[in-house]
Amino acid sequence: MEYVIAVLIIASIAGYAWMARVRAARERERRELFIWEARQFMADVKERRALRAVESHVILKEGESAFYEESSSLYETRAVRHYQSGYSGFRVAKGLYVGGSSGKSVSTQEWTQIATGKLTVTNKRMIFEGEGASRSVLLSKVLSVEPILGYTVVAVENRQKNMVFEAENSFILASIIEICSQTDNPSELTETLIAKTLRE
Repeated sequence: MEYVIAVLIIASIAGYAWMARVRAARERERRELFIWEARQFMADVKERRALRAVESHVILKEGESAFYEESSSLYETRAVRHYQSGYSGFRVAKGLYVGGSSGKSVSTQEWTQIATGKLTVTNKRMIFEGEGASRSVLLSKVLSVEPILGYTVVAVENRQKNMVFEAENSFILASIIEICSQTDNPSELTETLIAKTLRE
């Protein structure tokens, strides 16, 4: 019986390890696809020396053009409280305890989906319109943009919390935000700006 249990435990561990390797391989493939798509996108930008303008539902201001508009979800950190319990009693006889449980409430910051909606990037602003939450940020206030798999993290001046936007290709979104935040005219790009965005 013990032999059978040992075999089952070993098989379970091997199964978990195999599943972890499969997940890691899929994530690598997905990342490589996103990077390839982003390189194709930037090759088009380099050839045209411009970003392609897109149709937008946003009311644009004078001199403003949209260069990205897609469905997205907004994530921000929120304080979440967890209760950690313990036991502070003591035993006075077999089966007899005095005292009781004790515990404390601990607050941690966790990424939380705030809303789903539409994200638009223009040459002046980044606008998210969702049910229950909207954000409008001047691109001149953007401090950094970091693409991770499926999400783009945006840090903004005078804002404590970063914003995370879900994107079909987060590397393309990050490139568009970087280009638009560094020039008022993404329809006419310099080689220096393209090279900087390509990180050549």
